[in-house]
Amino acid sequence: MESRGQRQARCHIENIARALTLDGAMHGSRIEALITSCLEILSTQLYAKSTHFLLEVVQNADDNEYDCDKPTLSFTYKPGSLRVDCNEIGFTEANVEALCAINRSTKSGKTRHGEHIGEKGIGFKSVFKAADVVWISSRDYSFKFDRTKSPLGMLSKGWDENTLVQDLLCFDANLLIFLRHIEQIALHVLRPDQEQQSWEKTLRKTEEPQGDERIVTLHDGANMVGYMIRSHVVRDLPPEQKRPNWPETRVLLAFPAVDAGQEPQLPLQNVYAFLPIRNYGFKFLLQGDFLLTASREDIEGTLAWNITLRQAVAEAFLTSVHYFNKGELKYIWPYYLPSSSTAACTFFQPAVETILMRLRETDVLESCAGIIYQSGIPFTLGRHTEARYLSLKYPQWAAEATSSIGVSEFSPQDFLQDLASLIADDSGAFQAKPAAWHSQLAAALVKLGTDSAFTELMLDMPLIPLQDGSWTSAIGQCIFFSKAESTLEVPGGIEVLVVDATSDSDPNRHKLYAFLGAKAWEASEICRLVLRVHASTDFKPESLTTSQLVSHAVFLWKASWQPPKETDIWIFARLHDEFDVIHCDYLAAAQNGDWVEWLVRNLGLSRVPRMVTPQVEPAPQPAPRMVAPQLEPAPQPLVVQKVRSEGEPDNAGDSNLRTYGHKLHEDYQPKDYQPEDYQMELMFLEQKKRKKRLWMARQESDKTPSTPIQVAPLREQKDGKIIFDLSKEFSFMFHECNTSDVLELLKENWQLYSRWIDGAHMKWQSPDFLTSSAKLKKTLGSCIVQTARGPLPLCETVLPKIDSELDEGGCIPAVDISDPSHDWRLLAHFGVIINANVHFHLRCLTAMAKDPNADVDKVAYLYENIQSVYRGNEKHISNAFHSNDIVLTKGLGRPNTSVKRLQWTNMGVCVAMGIDLKPQYLNSSYLFRCLASPGGDPVAAKVAAVSRITSSNGLEEISRALCNLSAALKDVSASKAAQLLRPLQDVQKGIFPVTHGPGTRRYGEFDELMEAENSSWYIADQSNLRDSFLGVLPLLALPVEDVVSIRELLKALRLDDRVLSKLAEKGTQARGQVSNHRPYTALLQERAPFIKAPMALHQLEEMRASVATKIAVTFTLDLPTKKVEGNPVSGGAMMTKNGRLVGLVLSEGCAAADTPSYALVKLMADTFHVAEKHFSLLHMALSDMSVESTFSTFTQHGIFVKGLDLVLGKSKVPVHYLGAHMLSKLFEVHLGGAYDPERDWTSLLRVRSGYNPHIESFGDLPSADFTLRDSGARENMARFLIEHGRSNTPGWENHLRANSAVYHIDVAVTSGSKHSRFTISSNTLERMRKLRIREGYATRASKYASDISVLVRISDAYSDSQASFGIFVDPWPLFAAGELMLSDGWVLQGQSLETVDSRDGRRKRSKKSTPLLVPWASQPNTPGSSSDKQVYSYKPLGQGAIRLLHLLPGENKDQDLQGVMVHVLSLDSSDDHHYQALSYVWGADTRTEELLTPDGIIRITPSLSAALRHLRQRTTPLVLWVDALCINQSDSTEKAQQIRLLPGIFQDADFTYAFWTGADPEGHSDAVMEMLTQVRAQARRQERQAERELRSGSESGDSSSEDESWDLDEDEQVPQVHSIPSSWGNRSMPMPEDPVWPHVEALFSRPWFQRAWILQETVASADLRVVCGNSLVNWDEHQVAVEIVHREAQDSEHEMMVRIRTKLEPFMALSTQREWEGRQCRWALITLLEQFRHLESKVRRDRFFALLGLSSDGNEPEFEPDYVSPLEDVVLRFAKVFLRQGRGMQLLYRAGLSTQSHRFPSWIPDWTRPMPESLHESDRRATAFNACGAQDPQIQGSVDTNELVVGGYAVDVVARVSSASSTEGEWKNYLDEVDAMIDKAALAVVSEERADLKWMVPIAGVEYPKFSTLGSLDLKPSYEALRELLEMEANSSGGSTGGDDPLAVYKAGLGQMAAGSLRKQSASYASVLKETVAGWRFFVTQNGYVGVGPGLVKVGDGVAIMKGGQVPFVLSCSSASASRVIFAWVC
Repeated sequence: MESRGQRQARCHIENIARALTLDGAMHGSRIEALITSCLEILSTQLYAKSTHFLLEVVQNADDNEYDCDKPTLSFTYKPGSLRVDCNEIGFTEANVEALCAINRSTKSGKTRHGEHIGEKGIGFKSVFKAADVVWISSRDYSFKFDRTKSPLGMLSKGWDENTLVQDLLCFDANLLIFLRHIEQIALHVLRPDQEQQSWEKTLRKTEEPQGDERIVTLHDGANMVGYMIRSHVVRDLPPEQKRPNWPETRVLLAFPAVDAGQEPQLPLQNVYAFLPIRNYGFKFLLQGDFLLTASREDIEGTLAWNITLRQAVAEAFLTSVHYFNKGELKYIWPYYLPSSSTAACTFFQPAVETILMRLRETDVLESCAGIIYQSGIPFTLGRHTEARYLSLKYPQWAAEATSSIGVSEFSPQDFLQDLASLIADDSGAFQAKPAAWHSQLAAALVKLGTDSAFTELMLDMPLIPLQDGSWTSAIGQCIFFSKAESTLEVPGGIEVLVVDATSDSDPNRHKLYAFLGAKAWEASEICRLVLRVHASTDFKPESLTTSQLVSHAVFLWKASWQPPKETDIWIFARLHDEFDVIHCDYLAAAQNGDWVEWLVRNLGLSRVPRMVTPQVEPAPQPAPRMVAPQLEPAPQPLVVQKVRSEGEPDNAGDSNLRTYGHKLHEDYQPKDYQPEDYQMELMFLEQKKRKKRLWMARQESDKTPSTPIQVAPLREQKDGKIIFDLSKEFSFMFHECNTSDVLELLKENWQLYSRWIDGAHMKWQSPDFLTSSAKLKKTLGSCIVQTARGPLPLCETVLPKIDSELDEGGCIPAVDISDPSHDWRLLAHFGVIINANVHFHLRCLTAMAKDPNADVDKVAYLYENIQSVYRGNEKHISNAFHSNDIVLTKGLGRPNTSVKRLQWTNMGVCVAMGIDLKPQYLNSSYLFRCLASPGGDPVAAKVAAVSRITSSNGLEEISRALCNLSAALKDVSASKAAQLLRPLQDVQKGIFPVTHGPGTRRYGEFDELMEAENSSWYIADQSNLRDSFLGVLPLLALPVEDVVSIRELLKALRLDDRVLSKLAEKGTQARGQVSNHRPYTALLQERAPFIKAPMALHQLEEMRASVATKIAVTFTLDLPTKKVEGNPVSGGAMMTKNGRLVGLVLSEGCAAADTPSYALVKLMADTFHVAEKHFSLLHMALSDMSVESTFSTFTQHGIFVKGLDLVLGKSKVPVHYLGAHMLSKLFEVHLGGAYDPERDWTSLLRVRSGYNPHIESFGDLPSADFTLRDSGARENMARFLIEHGRSNTPGWENHLRANSAVYHIDVAVTSGSKHSRFTISSNTLERMRKLRIREGYATRASKYASDISVLVRISDAYSDSQASFGIFVDPWPLFAAGELMLSDGWVLQGQSLETVDSRDGRRKRSKKSTPLLVPWASQPNTPGSSSDKQVYSYKPLGQGAIRLLHLLPGENKDQDLQGVMVHVLSLDSSDDHHYQALSYVWGADTRTEELLTPDGIIRITPSLSAALRHLRQRTTPLVLWVDALCINQSDSTEKAQQIRLLPGIFQDADFTYAFWTGADPEGHSDAVMEMLTQVRAQARRQERQAERELRSGSESGDSSSEDESWDLDEDEQVPQVHSIPSSWGNRSMPMPEDPVWPHVEALFSRPWFQRAWILQETVASADLRVVCGNSLVNWDEHQVAVEIVHREAQDSEHEMMVRIRTKLEPFMALSTQREWEGRQCRWALITLLEQFRHLESKVRRDRFFALLGLSSDGNEPEFEPDYVSPLEDVVLRFAKVFLRQGRGMQLLYRAGLSTQSHRFPSWIPDWTRPMPESLHESDRRATAFNACGAQDPQIQGSVDTNELVVGGYAVDVVARVSSASSTEGEWKNYLDEVDAMIDKAALAVVSEERADLKWMVPIAGVEYPKFSTLGSLDLKPSYEALRELLEMEANSSGGSTGGDDPLAVYKAGLGQMAAGSLRKQSASYASVLKETVAGWRFFVTQNGYVGVGPGLVKVGDGVAIMKGGQVPFVLSCSSASASRVIFAWVC
């Protein structure tokens, strides 16, 4: 019977069942099926293991309530069921409710640490994952869940029983440690089918306190494990929903106990959240209240709660370390150190790093231990080292772990360094160590000696005890073991150290000392010691006595020493540094003959200086026949002879002669061989007269073997190797001795030396021998010898006395020899010229060419000799003259200098510059004509062509051949021409085509060919002569123009006497009606000054013109037998003379012609003897051209036409305006307010000062410069004139006082002094005449003049200190006084103007008065003031008007700048406004300089001042437009208006100066400009060379003379430059290493190229001229050179060329834009803003305004320049226009977040900073891709806000972003991180493999780089090479090259080579990384896509595709509103 409690429990269960099934209504319904499916899905994904419920059961059991002493949990398994028992109190209703529901738990509301260990959620219900039927019995409850009957509510289908059993058998006992209640777990497994049917185990824990901590012991059956539990309180917890308001929690660390005696074998421990989570790689157990994932199998890594606990883990471990150091675990705790390498997850990685880092910085380890032990004590342990050694108390397995916190292993090198420190700090203690200790140390050191690095350290330690009681190191010492019983003694002068005998007896120490270099006391070692001493660089023989030096050699001899090949013994190798000859004591040291033999044999001495080393003998003749043996020099006595002083008799000193015999070969007796010539090896020749002594000694690198080397012939080898070379003895002799002595020695012993140079035996020598012989001759030829021209290589010399005329003066390279008459043919082997031939003359000429002041006569003499042998040597001579500067000419001077000095150059330069050498060297004209011709002799080929003429050739072909021959004969002397044409005379055949008359032949044909000797035919050289005599006489059939071309040929063949123009007489006759031609007569009279100017006799008084119906011309020819008259022909004009009256009769056609015919000009020239060079001037004079143009042309030709200054006013306008302006300022000062320039300045020039035009006139004459009509102005003017004026009119002063007349004031201005000539117009003269004060006006008051003329004469107008005013009232009487007069009827010329007293006629000076103030320095209304100058005040400009600066001349740059500001009404006005514009850099806005104007000073910047001073002329003004001066910079309105005029201003300028000159004190700019000019010249030469080669390849015949020159057009002339440097070779420019390139980089880095306004100034200017340094270069010419440099730099990977390429980009952009402008093609403003981002401006809005004049849409109304509105408004206004134009997507491509985002909307690009090309632009280099497809953009700007509405699609969200970016320094980390992110990411399905994504995505899919590189354009292998290179660099960073270890050095070299190769291969991929994607980051989206975006992309940013956008975009949420996004970037 159930109890009440049981009944209540049953009812409770039934109520739950009804509620969950809706009273059973859900059974079989769709809702039941749906819920069942959801529960099944949940059950499959809940836990990875079906048995995880065991842990959940343990957790729930620990959270239960207990009332017993030992809470116990038991598991009993039998097949098919699992029983779980727990001695808890039991279930309540709340427990059952939570058990039957999801997401309901009794553990909700957990408020503190330790309240319960479970979490609200699935919990205990996880058992349903493992069971079909679950029985629950607790307290009164007893119920079950049965899935077989009701699936609803069951979460799974069953468990895996095998897994369950295995988990029970391996149950983790460690989880008991952190349970709060459960102390014991019982396990019971029943398996009837197994051998062990029942298994039981009980797990329990016990605890005991230990100080502040506790010890937990786990009992696992018979095993026990203890743990020390460390607790750490965690406070300041972050807010967490599952841990609301928790004040603190705890982190527990459980350290397993270990035995210090043996290394523990503990597994890595789990991390617990009360229950085990999983292994994270720790050696200790970790418990924390971590929040877990839903599966409770891992820690949620992103929660701030867990991160705080992770940080606490580090603090807990560090606290534990300090605790351990106070107890038993002091030497054990390092074993527990965590390691990042063993960590299984990155969550705890920051904690591990913090632990290790903090321990490295904290004193936590005990010190004092060593590494090399004997008896447990380190050798190096001492007071200085004990603090650095880890204590020995740490077990080895614990000490190993300390490496992670900075403890390093003690290496042998550390040991040696500590040993050295120990010895240095306390050497006494070290030396006092016992012998056994030193023996053990020696044994240890010997073992370390296998490493060379250790050896060097040991050599430097004083480890060796010596017999004198001291200790020494081995380095640099000569140490020997003890002498023992040996009798050997070390030669004197050599110090040795001897090891202590006691120490030497110890085997270990002996072995160490031997290893360190101690030597045995043996003869061989002493010999080696002597060798080392003498070979030492610091050996000083002067410190030794002679006997000591001798003893060294004797010891070697007695020891039978055989030296190595590289022996260097001072005794003989350097003896000459100490003694003149070998010292006699050497020869006296030993009497045995073997001594000398030993010297010869071992020291390589010979009778004569050796020529070669090693001594390789020629191979004998291989033929079997017998041949006589080759003789060698017989032995001669070796002699040491006293050197005789000058004047000493020959027999002096014979007693000192000592002779020793030594034989080499007994059969040879050389002729005239004297024993005193060579003394042993040491040969010296005593020269008198202060000549240098010559002697030879054995040299350092003597490698001569003791026996001659026989080399067998190897005929099969083509290229031999060098087996011998010139000996050092011979090299020494040539370097130190007189040339004549050395060559004499060579000649005297030639029979011996020739064996290696020449002879019959050379035929059978091996290739090696022949190759070495050739090199020997070349080496001897390169030896420097003395010549008449100084030191030269032997191969560049000639023998003297070949040409006596050239020997004089020492101008040829004649070698210094004793007797030139001897046989010196042997020198020819070494390149010396010994005969007079073409080579001799060319070498002499080459030598003379090195002298800038060469004798011209001797040079001409050489040219003549070379010309005489030209035939047969054409190619050699031509190469010499074209390759070498051996042409002496005057043609290289500067074009603007009349005096040109002689300079050396080559024929190439002469031909290129058109220098004609024939006039300079008349006797060698044929030579230079041949050299100037590309084919060599220009005549021979042409003669051959003419000799092949036959009647089958056409007339055109014959004419061309004759013209070519005639051109080749130009400037050839008559005798030479006759010689060259002899083949034509010898063949006796007709070559000249002759015609007998029109007949039936067509034009271009001839009748027959006639010989030159046939005198029956004539030559018509004029068309009228041909027309007259055609058919009358046989005539040359060539066209008249070709007849002129063959003039030289006719002259050479003496046919010029058949020219009809010389033979025929001309007659003219007018036919028909003849009448006067008045218009032509008037023209002749008008142009008379010009017609007379070029005449030789100016007798032409009057000319009249008439016209006739026809002019008939007849020619007659007087022949020896008859008189022949030609047919009449029509003429154009004829001349008649009647005294000084000349009549000109014209034909009707000639009179009607627009321009005079050539016949008319020729007729007048012949009549009046006008030189032919002036024909063109005469033609212009007869033409109806403007007087100004005609006058200018005459002046340029040096012919001055008098009286024409009046009509040439253009050059006078600036100075005239200046004078008028100065006078206006003068009136303002002296007339005061009565003068009003707007009213009283009445000339047209007033508009230049900003006043309105004046339109009134004075009758029929223009108004005067000033007209004063106002009464006040007239009164003041009268007083002013009386005080300052002058006049020749009597009573003029009274007239002015009594009469208030109108004053008409004219100005006459000159820049010269007051005596200089000035001009006035005829209108002015007429006005002065009409307004003269007539007689009686001045004396009768009844009648006064109403108008008075005044002339103001201003001189020195350009000077602010010397300018003067002369004022003349009523100037007309000055003509009567002769002070003004008309010159030649044209010019009104002024003299020194003085007034005349009207009473006595005497001249008088003008009266003294207050001096007139010059307006340059005055202030208004202050006469006589000397105060500061006033500041210039700008007057307003009218619409379309501009200002111009008239910059006045200055004598020097230091003179003050002066100018006049002039107003120009408009650019389209007819007013003359020729000007130049200036483009320059403003620089710093510090206006410290001044420009003086009549209206005040203008403050200007230093940069503008420098530009103006650079451009200012010396004598003439310069009209300029300068923005800083011509625009009022303080007036924003005017600036806005003027900006619109800028394109027109620069287009209308005559030209624009681009002022590049900057700070360049070293003048490097000039070097750069010269180099660029040379680049252009080199390019032009190469083009011409290519053209010539092309023509030579396509034409088979002879080329005309026109093809033999550069044939440059006039506008293509290359300016005069220095010759192209030889270092260029065939390159277009200097090598990258040339020092000019840094200066090029500096020049193109100047601010000019970055200034925004430069673009418009450069592009709009039609003619742009660059001013740089002292150079003025046309931009287009300069551009050609820069383009060449830029192109070459693009093809180069040299670091300098890469920098140059970058620096030239702004220039190239400017040039490209100029070309587009020239093609009338313009781009939109937004495009220009993108293209020229690199430009800068001080005012940021100027970036927009500066481009308006060049943009195609610059006239948009919204684009009007605005300097008033805020910048934000201006930029937004421009951006909205771009939107209206449909360029919104173009805005978005370049927009994004930037430093200006707070000022401007994010959709507006920041055009103020440079950026690479956008991603959509680089997409052109990738596979075709369009993100949006074919959709059009949907972009609309908001009317009320600055927002942009864009249609598009939200695609994804950024989930992970790389920490590293694609910045170059981060490449390795970046690409490694990309790999890791791709490998770990769950990627979406894409077509590319993961491996391909790793290289494609970082470069945005680009397929090739923007610029080609040395590497492959295929980016995948380039990427792989880059990864390999980055890995190699990372591994090698900080590594050593191995020191002197050859293998290490070799490997390092291989590594460098490999790195260089990889660097080239990776260049393409690296280049792309540096482009658009530079600084970008890699990211992964939530949907598994990968991409790259700019560096500010972050997690949570959205990825979207805009309609019309080619690429995706990144969007970032706005901080102001979550509903709005900020446009971030493209991605």
